[in-house]
Amino acid sequence: MPLNLPRPLLTAALCAISPLTVNAALTDNIWQGTTDNWATGTNWSEGSRPSADTVRAVINNSLTPAINSVAFNTNAAIGGLEIASGFTLTRATGDTGSRVLTLNASTATDSYFNNAGSIITGGTSGSLTISIINSAGTVQNSGLIEASAGTQLIIQSGHVNIPITLTNTDGTIQTAGSGVLNLGSSTGNSPVYITGGSLKNVAGTINQGRVSEFTDVAITNGGIYNVINTETNTRWTLQLNGTSTLNNSGTMNIERIFAGTESSSAQQTSINISSANASITNSGTINFITEGSPIAGGASNSFNFNESSEVTNNGTINLISKSTTNLVQMLIATDKTATFSGTGELVMSVGVGGSVDQIQVTGGNNAILVNSAGHTIRGAGRLGNNRVDDINNAGTIHADSSSTLTLDIDSATTGTIINSGTLRSSGTGGFVIVDGTITNTGTVRVDSGSTLTIQGGTFTSTAGTIQADGILANTPDLLVSGGIITGQGSISGNVNIDGPVSFTAGGASTHVLTFDGNLVFNAAGSSRTISFNFDHFDSRIDVGGALTQGLNNLFEFNFDNGAAYEIDTVYTLISVTGSNSLNDATFSISSSSLSAGYVLDTTFGGGDGWLVSGGNLQVRFSSVTTGVIPEPSQTLLSVIAGVAGIMFYSRRRKVAA
Repeated sequence: MPLNLPRPLLTAALCAISPLTVNAALTDNIWQGTTDNWATGTNWSEGSRPSADTVRAVINNSLTPAINSVAFNTNAAIGGLEIASGFTLTRATGDTGSRVLTLNASTATDSYFNNAGSIITGGTSGSLTISIINSAGTVQNSGLIEASAGTQLIIQSGHVNIPITLTNTDGTIQTAGSGVLNLGSSTGNSPVYITGGSLKNVAGTINQGRVSEFTDVAITNGGIYNVINTETNTRWTLQLNGTSTLNNSGTMNIERIFAGTESSSAQQTSINISSANASITNSGTINFITEGSPIAGGASNSFNFNESSEVTNNGTINLISKSTTNLVQMLIATDKTATFSGTGELVMSVGVGGSVDQIQVTGGNNAILVNSAGHTIRGAGRLGNNRVDDINNAGTIHADSSSTLTLDIDSATTGTIINSGTLRSSGTGGFVIVDGTITNTGTVRVDSGSTLTIQGGTFTSTAGTIQADGILANTPDLLVSGGIITGQGSISGNVNIDGPVSFTAGGASTHVLTFDGNLVFNAAGSSRTISFNFDHFDSRIDVGGALTQGLNNLFEFNFDNGAAYEIDTVYTLISVTGSNSLNDATFSISSSSLSAGYVLDTTFGGGDGWLVSGGNLQVRFSSVTTGVIPEPSQTLLSVIAGVAGIMFYSRRRKVAA
């Protein structure tokens, strides 16, 4: 039975039996419910429901109530609220209304919110709002706060521009089913800061208003998480402090939508990583969107690395411009490093009403971007924005848009681009690398119909592949000391070969790899073996400039057995428009790469099958069977059975061009 004692005796009894910490400035009105109705006066020790800013509602077991679940079926403005473990505050079953509980102690330091039990919206629809005016006193949760399916829970500050800080140590704030949780409000109420515990959204929706700072909080989102700012001249931010973690497998929308004219003081909407110990793991979608064009140089939508951090991205992170005046960006702070790992994508794209000039990845002095193996950065915009010092790419950076992707590191420093992954251009907008010290051991690739432009700096490739199926337009010389140069497109600038490089000409179309500039072999150093691998009888290397050699080299040609070369036909393997020093090279063919029964024609050129004439290196084949000219297809089959070994013919030819 509940204790229904006169107030003086009740106070004495509580001093003896209750573990409750008494707040002398607030009068405690204690739950002693025989029914679940908050509004029934006899369910409270004071004989009436809590209803004043000097009263703290206490829901615990000190008066041994018969009912542990309190149905909040009205609105109330009180000084404080305490709920003990094992007790629940909820709305009545079937409630569809909007209930508001305001905590507004007459003295700020007397503010009191302490939930060790459960606060659940309940009902079948409608909402429950917890509005805390001041957080100078106690504001903490070690229990459960939940937006149940079909309902909305609002936790907010009641003051404009004054946040509440909720200490959530060992507590959980979550949605259930299709529940909606609003942190803060879009109607002028101010930020909610949370410290400790967890914030969970399995399949519901979280709407965040203004600034929410999370310190040592584990955030899990499998539903929808919105930070959508439509206000004028306000900043909305999801900020990760301490050891906070954000694990997203759902959809997050970080949007700045300009509905009208804004002043130049308009502020950004953002996710901030503000601790080196904070982290983001994404297997879903995170959208950063700027929409509307109110002012030039004003507010932005930003993914901010205020501290060095690694984002594990196995999903998609989008930077989407829907504005011609305001930025969507990723910003790396001075001396910090942003690292992306995983198998996902960071996509920079132009939406309806947007501009490629308003998409950027930028930073402060000595900022570094690391794109790890398996991860892709693709799209259009400015990558580096003449601010990021170094870009280390072990993954893929892919210009696949009809707008241009510009890689532009800090020109005021000796910035570096280290590529051990793939730099690729396939879009009609192309890929422009403005400057920097570029070192390649991976793949630099330009597809047919696309252009990859290297405007300045230096380019050195010591290994890997340079694949030009489109146009590789280089202003600085390409210094290549190892690896493969391949494709059926063109390289417009000079190329210096200073190592054992392999050339491959072939593909589904022209089978010709063109060097519009000069092709220089071993300007310094020792002689090298240069391999040429051709997969078609029309395969050829064309040089529009000069071909020169500092030392004598061995040019070794290898042919695909399916290349369908014919006997007694002259094939041009290298064609040079400018001056050439082909006579200074030694030429060879591995007969193992020829169709069986083919040999160099000793009646051609200088008697070894090779001829340098008019800037062309030419070759002709004959049959092993003396005096018989076999048909290319029928005779090849009959000769295969008779050839038992691999023959190698080489001879140095010096013939005046």
